[in-house]
Amino acid sequence: MEQASYARRVFVLGMDGAGNFLQRLNRSKIAGLARQRGVVTLDAMTELPTISAECWGSMLHGVTPDKHGYHNERAGAERFPLDSAYPSFFRLARERYPEWTLASFTAWPPINYGLVEEGIGVHKHCAPDAELTDAACEYIGAAEDIRLFYLALDAPDALGHQSGYDTPQQHQAIAEAEERLLRIVDAIDRRGWLEDSLLLFVTDHGGGGEHRCNHGSDHPMDRTIFWAAAGPCVNPNADLEGLTFKNTAAVVAAALGLPIPESWDARVPEALFRG
Repeated sequence: MEQASYARRVFVLGMDGAGNFLQRLNRSKIAGLARQRGVVTLDAMTELPTISAECWGSMLHGVTPDKHGYHNERAGAERFPLDSAYPSFFRLARERYPEWTLASFTAWPPINYGLVEEGIGVHKHCAPDAELTDAACEYIGAAEDIRLFYLALDAPDALGHQSGYDTPQQHQAIAEAEERLLRIVDAIDRRGWLEDSLLLFVTDHGGGGEHRCNHGSDHPMDRTIFWAAAGPCVNPNADLEGLTFKNTAAVVAAALGLPIPESWDARVPEALFRG
């Protein structure tokens, strides 16, 4: 028996290492869009340790890092097992709906080739941010349909490591990442898909807490992140207090009418969806 869905499509649009630093921008465009069409928080929490593979792995697989077991080195060398008790939301969608079009565009290859399972028919593309954005827009424009799409840019994290987190240089990189994500939104809009899609805007961690140019600790600068949901299905009065990054997986599943695995720690924030 099919479960009720809230959206025909879900687009998870991310940037690495942006923490909750959208608040430093002069009128964050992502925050503005989310406030107009849904909800946004600058007080969500990511997972521990606050490192990319651990955090993106939790977002994709709906569990804490100690359960999915992937860190940066492992994600760069080993594919996530297809028989894991912690399926990604991609595997969940594929097993339920073999015909769906699924796509993952990442600037950091270990996400696509370590954290997202191989052999389940996910279209994957890896490239630097500018090229990745062009390729994603082209893909959205040409696809017959897309049911689940994920994109993760890298420049905010790269500038954080280079020039420091929560610095003017990194803020500029975050603003440029926003513009790239809004190009993706424009491509979705040109297909006429905004009215039946859920857009999630996310980041995996912040930085600069214990070390100006690094992350990984439980310091609030490392752990506090923005999280936003936009679309006709989103309740603008939803309470996002206590939201953690891994809960993104449950939001994706619930929006598409997929059963949430009992093995997942992820849960949908109360009253996130209309109705």
